[in-house]
Amino acid sequence: MNKHHPNIWHFTNCLKQEEVYYGHQVIQMRAGATGRPKTKKTNCVQRRIDTLGDRYENDEINLEEYLEGLSFVIAKDKTKIKNKK
Repeated sequence: MNKHHPNIWHFTNCLKQEEVYYGHQVIQMRAGATGRPKTKKTNCVQRRIDTLGDRYENDEINLEEYLEGLSFVIAKDKTKIKNKK
């Protein structure tokens, strides 16, 4: 929703569009369609997130460190995108 002050009707329309989109995705998956292959960058980011999750679950880091680590992963990618513009 790219509006500063969306009203309830705009919000409802956005929800309807999301429902249609995911309905199409379910139909395609049931028909055997495969998703897009993951890129190297996506795999790298996912590995970082998984590693942080594993370290948190094994009590190697606390919640604050876990959230801070996630924010660094996200911020790093956002900085790259911002610098490209």
